[in-house]
Order: sequence, then structure tokens, then C-alpha cells
Amino acid sequence: MSSLVEIAKFFETQHPLNQEGLQELFAAFSVKTDEKGVLILEEAQQEKYLRFLNHGIIREYYASETKETNINFYTKPQFITDLLAFNNYLPTRKFKECLSKVELLAIDKATFRAHLEKYACGKDFVKDAFQKLFRQRELPEYNRITKNTRRSL
Repeated sequence: MSSLVEIAKFFETQHPLNQEGLQELFAAFSVKTDEKGVLILEEAQQEKYLRFLNHGIIREYYASETKETNINFYTKPQFITDLLAFNNYLPTRKFKECLSKVELLAIDKATFRAHLEKYACGKDFVKDAFQKLFRQRELPEYNRITKNTRRSL
């Protein structure tokens, strides 16, 4: 259970679920460690896992043939999944690289969706949680990148 402490805090404070559903959800996550330099996601891949960063540092960036543009650095326990790609079955446009040894919790998309369908709160969780995370991450990211581009024109 020690690997599940941070994700349990997230669910208890952000999206309370019934205890039976929460324990079943936690049991479906696997713990994975990756070393510094490992790419856990590359452009054009399908986002097959809902990932939660337990420990470590992840760099998220876009890359072209000529440059890389950092989007975010994840250093605290939180979900690090490309939610747009995950939720809409799209290939990602992002890269995610381990900048240190990391510990991740991961659940595959099919298992996650099946679990949410089993519990009445599941659909509301996806809607509320993903929309909140999208507003917190994706929209500011888009605005930051597009505003910088417009200023340079």
C-alpha cells in the first residue's frame, strides 16, 4: 500500500469514491519504475495507460526535427497522462522523459474504463476529473505556446 499513498490522497480529496470501488481501483494499478533518460511516451504513440507519478521528475515536451519545446516538468505526485490522447483514442503529440529515477502507478485504459463503468460514480469521475485536469494543464499550455508564437510574428 505504500506505493498507493499519494494516489489515495488525490482520490480522497479531489474525487471521493466509495471505499469498495477505491480499493478495487487501487488494486488494478501496477507499480513501475523507470531510470533517468527513459522515454515513457513518444509522439504518435497511443496513450494506453493512465499514469500517476509517485516519485521522480518527468519532462513533457514537443519535438520537431529542429527543436524541442518543454511543456511541463512534473515533480509532485499527480496524473501525467496525455488526457486528450487517452480519452479520445488519439495518438499523442508529446514526449515524456524521465529526468530522474521515477516510480509510476499505471492502469491500462480498458481496465480503467471497465472499473468506472462498474460503479455509478465512474462516468462522473471521468467527466469531472478529466475536465478539471484539462483546464489546469492543456489550456494554459496551449495559450502559453500560441501567445509566444504570436508575439514573435
